[in-house]
Amino acid sequence: MMNELWQGVRYGIRVLFRAPGLAAVTVMILGLGIGASTTIFSAINGVLRRPLPYSDPDRLVALWESNPRQQAEPAAVSPANFVDWRDLHRTLDSLAAYRHWGFVLTGEGDPERVRGARVSANLFPLLGVSALHGRTFLPDEDRVGHGDVVLLSEELWRRRFGADSQLIGASLRLDGRSYTVAGILRASFELPAADLLGSVGLRTVRDGAAG
Repeated sequence: MMNELWQGVRYGIRVLFRAPGLAAVTVMILGLGIGASTTIFSAINGVLRRPLPYSDPDRLVALWESNPRQQAEPAAVSPANFVDWRDLHRTLDSLAAYRHWGFVLTGEGDPERVRGARVSANLFPLLGVSALHGRTFLPDEDRVGHGDVVLLSEELWRRRFGADSQLIGASLRLDGRSYTVAGILRASFELPAADLLGSVGLRTVRDGAAG
């Protein structure tokens, strides 16, 4: 069996040497095929096969709303419905929420629009995530009027602030308002993908307050 294999390899090499043009095309096709296979494997491995860097990743689910009557695509859950789901569900261990939200960061350096999000405080214990420095949000910081604190990504902390450890407890100007930096998140935290996280007031949604 091995002798037949090596005979085939030697024959293929002789054919390629006799036809340089064919050899070049063959090498190019092999290179493209290997490159495409590597790219596809990397994407599948990173998205589907590699577990998320959170506690019990196989037990995490994402929920959306949909309206079959309108044949609409799945959409973000309204704050009022989220509060009902969170308070009344009996199937899930915990339910957290986030909403993408851009911020304009001013102060030291040029103004910068940063990727942001507002999240419920229980997102971090749900995922088993702790801060690299400082802390994550406290439960009371979900309440409107008690949420003027933010968390920074490790990338933004290093790039914009030079990894200054004194930033914890300092104030930042975001959209013209002052916020206190509560902590720095680890680079592995990517849910949601944002450079700056603020808390969202969800406990008073029924009273008409906005987060």
